Amino acid sequence: MAKKSRFFINDNIPINFSSISTISQQLINLSKVKRKIPFLVTYLNAYNLTLALKDADYAQLLNSFDFIYADGWGVILAARLFGIFLPGRLTAKDFFDQFCRLVVKEKKSLFFLGSKEETVKEMVNVLRKKFSQIRIKGWQNGYFLRKEEGLIIERINKLKPDFLIIGMGSPKQEEWLYKNLDKLNIKVGWCVGGLFDFLSGNKPSCPLWLGDLGFEWFFRLLTEPKRLWQRYLIGIPELFYRLIKLKIKKLFLRN
Repeated sequence: MAKKSRFFINDNIPINFSSISTISQQLINLSKVKRKIPFLVTYLNAYNLTLALKDADYAQLLNSFDFIYADGWGVILAARLFGIFLPGRLTAKDFFDQFCRLVVKEKKSLFFLGSKEETVKEMVNVLRKKFSQIRIKGWQNGYFLRKEEGLIIERINKLKPDFLIIGMGSPKQEEWLYKNLDKLNIKVGWCVGGLFDFLSGNKPSCPLWLGDLGFEWFFRLLTEPKRLWQRYLIGIPELFYRLIKLKIKKLFLRN
């Protein structure tokens, strides 16, 4: 019997079954499928899972995405609470080199949208030095006015990248991508949050071994305490409070 590829937390928050060894190929495979609208890809971490549990509209937005991977141990543990056993955390910075190697091999193309101008430029330079044959068709910072949006979409469409990679943070990136779904001439729209900062070297990356032990949140809190203290010190307890409350409710409804 084939293994299920998609599960749900709280009935309407989807998550796909994937692993560090399979996700890059899964993303490339999406770009090979012909259909009228792009495939939508994003991640699920403790922050946007909490947001989805609080905001039904955002949960419904996530439900419209084609592929959602587990980014962080908070989501892995949340999934286990509802009987979903995932292979492990999938943080884009940990598999992006693998993804780029496949992009080169399969002759796919990329366009980056988001972050500050200097950050996205630095990231593109880093990637071009590391992967000399990578096809980066263009980039655009994320600090544009609403009246400029049409021109940016027109530029992206002229370049026809296979992947539009968006780093704006949740929920802005998912909302922007879904809102413009019918206007974009791309194969895959992929939301990556703060990935550009890590790839450019502007922010230190958590060591892989520490992240695999479940302490990436602690590493990021130490490096950006002013920005992230509320997200982690308040947000993580809030997430598990909501999950346990939901689990108890489901148990009572079952009985």
